Amino acid sequence: MSIYEPSSNEVMLLGHYIKQGEYVRAEELVEDAIRENPEAPRGYFILGLYHHFINQQEEALVWWDKALALAPTNEDVLSTYTHYLFLSGINPDKWRELVYTGIKHYPDNSYFHFQYAQANLNRDHEISLAAYEEAIRLDPQQEDYLANYGMLLYHLGRKKEAEKYEELALSINPEHVQHLLRFGELAYHFRKYKKAQMLIDEAMRLAPDNTEVRQAYARIHPTKNIVVRTKNDLDYFALILPGKWIWKAFKEKVNIFWILLFLFVIESTVLYLLLGSSSLILIGAYAVSFYAVHRIKRYMLDKSGITQKEEEQMKEKTEQNQRDAIQEMQVNIASAKQPENDVTPLSEEELEQQLAKMWQSENVTAVKKRMDETEAEETEPNKPLAPFRPAPPQEYSHWPFFAMFAAVIILFAVRSLPVFDNGPEPVAADTDLQESIQEAQPEDFTFDTEANDGVVQHFIDLLKEDATEEQLTELVSSDYTATILDNMDSPVIQAIAAAEIKKEIEPYKGLPITYALVTNEQEDVQAIIGVSDGTVSSIYAEGWSTSEADLNKYEELMTEMEK
Repeated sequence: MSIYEPSSNEVMLLGHYIKQGEYVRAEELVEDAIRENPEAPRGYFILGLYHHFINQQEEALVWWDKALALAPTNEDVLSTYTHYLFLSGINPDKWRELVYTGIKHYPDNSYFHFQYAQANLNRDHEISLAAYEEAIRLDPQQEDYLANYGMLLYHLGRKKEAEKYEELALSINPEHVQHLLRFGELAYHFRKYKKAQMLIDEAMRLAPDNTEVRQAYARIHPTKNIVVRTKNDLDYFALILPGKWIWKAFKEKVNIFWILLFLFVIESTVLYLLLGSSSLILIGAYAVSFYAVHRIKRYMLDKSGITQKEEEQMKEKTEQNQRDAIQEMQVNIASAKQPENDVTPLSEEELEQQLAKMWQSENVTAVKKRMDETEAEETEPNKPLAPFRPAPPQEYSHWPFFAMFAAVIILFAVRSLPVFDNGPEPVAADTDLQESIQEAQPEDFTFDTEANDGVVQHFIDLLKEDATEEQLTELVSSDYTATILDNMDSPVIQAIAAAEIKKEIEPYKGLPITYALVTNEQEDVQAIIGVSDGTVSSIYAEGWSTSEADLNKYEELMTEMEK
């Protein structure tokens, strides 16, 4: 297992030391990694993790950038740096840059496709969908890919497809607390109360002390009561659904609270005009239902172990965390240091001085104090939990709401018949929800596959005309130019100069990567030339490719060419 993978033993050990307050052992672990090879990125990346774990994010960025400078295209460095930047959110621009670099150099790495999908969630849903699909194709057993793809489908209104991917994600890892939590909240949002209860109950069983889980449980658990469910349905159809339409009509610039209040006043007035004094009974009952539902919820939560004081504290903590996260992100983005490009070898004396300056004992002490104040004491391990096997529950019937709605219609009909005998028949209101997805073109990550057109033929022509080094440099990518120039006398290069293009493919959806099959029948030579962003970036052929990876890539591409 690579040292850069977030699940590596060394990284887990570092996190364990810090969590236990054993900072000296954590420092020794980092120093040993750096002393082992001062010019390798491994030690500096672990040092960055050390600062990341104790919430010194600016320092973490400095050391991660140094590791990246030592190995700017290393797959492990790119994937792990991308992972931690994504989790921390401390430098979105740097994260996007690394995602672009990773997907360009390693198009077969599923994690970079997953991150690319995340980068485009609020920019272009179609790009995100395509990137998720490619990540799943490359690694169909990764539950995070399946879950996030399913959640995006839910938000786009493609519920049936989303449910399939939700089921796949939970079948692979039925005890993933975050997936249970998020799918439970989605089920609650779509008023599938039994499903929401089942998912959040399991999340609560697995992580009873998790604040997010307890907050969601406090919202979902009371829906086991028929009065609470009916009130939720009534709020949804009478206020929330039309409120969303109005909110979108005003381009989401009006506070939703005032929209809901306006709707309540308007609907109460309309009811009074239609039903007269009888409507006051309905309006009064609705007002009283707020207090009744509150008392029912409070009783059920008290019985389940969530007190009113805890619920209020969770709400306050959530609001405070949101404010702190926004403020911290703004400060970190504004003050993040630029990458260090000085990678000159360190002398033994310089290394000792650098190691001596790494540790800030005052910061470590402050961090330890904060951790002691916020972390609860660890309890003894519980007995192993039985695996969760979700099964689609039979959903509650919404008959109480429809019965109330039918009663209002009958009351209105009885009242209006003597007056409106010859009037026009009422026209049913249109209740179709027109959902639109705003498409925004991203400022970066725009790939132009047309730039690859004609590049291979131009390359063949240059080889045929004994191209100069300057001409080849313009057409061949910077990291592949030396390989071509050093092997101009190779039989494969000579054969390519007299070859013809037989077929071109673009195997990666939306990426500017093209592969062309060229054949020299006289010399019986076949080669595959890769083009990326309008430059030749690779050649695969027998007698040219020497590494096992390149030979495997050649066989894989030849199989694609034969389809």
